[in-house]
Amino acid sequence: MSRSKKKLQPPLVTNLTCSKCGSNRIIQNAEIKPRDGGIPPSLSLEVLTGEKTMFGLGEKIEYAWVYANLCVDCRHIDLLVPEDDAEKLWKAYQDKNNGLK
Repeated sequence: MSRSKKKLQPPLVTNLTCSKCGSNRIIQNAEIKPRDGGIPPSLSLEVLTGEKTMFGLGEKIEYAWVYANLCVDCRHIDLLVPEDDAEKLWKAYQDKNNGLK
């Protein structure tokens, strides 16, 4: 498995507005964690690569940390991953699905 050791965050955006109501009162890059402190401590996306693991017992998995932008006014949440992780997941998805777009 290739879980990132360093946890990258999406860049902060100046003048960010809510995709639903247009407000600029946005809390950016909030981490999403279980309330009870359970394991895993943060949420991540997983994409199967189609490539067999070292011992052939399954498929390799690519991971990306998930963050949220929260609109204070309408409480809408947008989920996002760092750009590098999104590219890594897209490559794994295409590899698994033979270039499907």
